[in-house]
Amino acid sequence: MIRLTEEIQGDNLVELWRMFATTWKKWYRKAEENISLLDISIPEYRMMTYLQEHGPTPMARLASSIDVSQGWITSMVDRLEKKEMVRRTRSDEDRRIIKIEVGEKGLDTIHDARGLHLEFVRRTLGKFSIEEQVQFKLLLNKLFLNLTDEPEI
Repeated sequence: MIRLTEEIQGDNLVELWRMFATTWKKWYRKAEENISLLDISIPEYRMMTYLQEHGPTPMARLASSIDVSQGWITSMVDRLEKKEMVRRTRSDEDRRIIKIEVGEKGLDTIHDARGLHLEFVRRTLGKFSIEEQVQFKLLLNKLFLNLTDEPEI
């Protein structure tokens, strides 16, 4: 009897994980579609907002800060530089170091993207009651803490 109960509970947990993963993927894809209206990707948006918050940043630090490879950051910078959203500048302290900074077009795009994203979030989460939003936040925080405490395999 105990084994059957554990199997049922295990099946329920796996189903919960599948539902969460499927929902997250769909939600992320919709967010990607939404931000692509501004001709940028989510990683490009993350990079520009990082630059807005931290100022000119060396490419290696920028790559590690937004969890992408240095090759990928170079490609993103190339694309955004062509669109005049970011620019490369040489460090005053060490001319060998190239820093990336967000430009005026990039700042305008960040502003527009935040508005689009806020509307997207309102459409997808705004139908939850305040109590459901609080409960959802508590559950996600609990899941995050469980993942933080989870040993690496």
